Amino acid sequence: MPPLRPLTSIRFIFALLVVLFHGLTIPSERMEGWPHFLTSIINHGSIGVSFFFVLSGFILAYSYRGRIRQPEDYRAFWLARAARVQARRCFMWVACPAPLRR
Repeated sequence: MPPLRPLTSIRFIFALLVVLFHGLTIPSERMEGWPHFLTSIINHGSIGVSFFFVLSGFILAYSYRGRIRQPEDYRAFWLARAARVQARRCFMWVACPAPLRR
């Protein structure tokens, strides 16, 4: 199965946009004079969040196509996914100061 390098690259760009959307809280009056495309990306970053999740789901489904053939394969897939997600979640709980966890 050929790799999806172009889609993975686009996914990286949208991941970066998601970080900018969540990380930049700049009032609109401070963005006067900024290029329109940049203010548009910052102000409509939620579209990037949705696109990132949809594209990630497609890449994940494509990557596992043909690997899941038996019922046990589903269990192994979901255990691996949960382990990846929970490991990052636990890391963030440890890494982030308590006031940011609200």
